[in-house]
Amino acid sequence: MWRRLGVGTAVIHISFEAPADPIALVVTERAPFPLARVWRAHTEALYLQHWWAPTDYVNVAVDFDPAPGRPWRISQRDPQGNEFAFYGRFDAVEPMRLISATFVSEIFADITTHLTIEFDASDDSTTITTTQVFPEEYQRTGYFDLGAIERLTGASKRLNALLKQMS
Repeated sequence: MWRRLGVGTAVIHISFEAPADPIALVVTERAPFPLARVWRAHTEALYLQHWWAPTDYVNVAVDFDPAPGRPWRISQRDPQGNEFAFYGRFDAVEPMRLISATFVSEIFADITTHLTIEFDASDDSTTITTTQVFPEEYQRTGYFDLGAIERLTGASKRLNALLKQMS
């Protein structure tokens, strides 16, 4: 199912899939923005700080410089004032095409998932396919139960707003 985010003509359309093999969440966003702009929003800490969080959350620290072998970390504050971080290490980075990294939530530090973000350009739009692979089904189910779809939709809305502002 596709959801349209934002208002006007420049809006991201988003869909979610949960395949059985591998145990993953696949998020596909169709962004009516050029690849170079979308890539910058996904790879530069200044831009990530503005959008990579659910609605009403704030990124308080972003350490993100994608290159193979480098660590990354993003610390957030929720509306109740709780702070927590997400972190991992980049496995592969192919400019304008792919980011692959491990992904750990400080809250569930014993669970390491794998995140792959693929970028595909056509005309003045970009398709962003994010695949998060979980070790076990119960971990993916727990992620859904904690509001994954709503949180990811909120971040996508923030990305849409940022991409409209960028030149």
